[in-house]
Amino acid sequence: MLMLNRFTGFGVRRASGGGGGTDPHFANVVLLLGFEGSDGSTSTTDESPSAHSFTFNGNSQLDTAQAAFGVSSCLFDGTGDYL
Repeated sequence: MLMLNRFTGFGVRRASGGGGGTDPHFANVVLLLGFEGSDGSTSTTDESPSAHSFTFNGNSQLDTAQAAFGVSSCLFDGTGDYL
């Protein structure tokens, strides 16, 4: 999982999950994509306080067959896929 924070740059999301838990800097997070959702889904909402909506393009989609964290990941086959 990748967290973009305007003050600290990139970091790993803590186990506390979306909503920030006890992270005092969570209000500064501008993008947090966990790619959580149902298999084959072609859209997601980020877990930052801004809750941006993202639509997957090409044939990118959420995949529940493999996930390092949570229940799903984003699958890109490398041909014309983007958010």
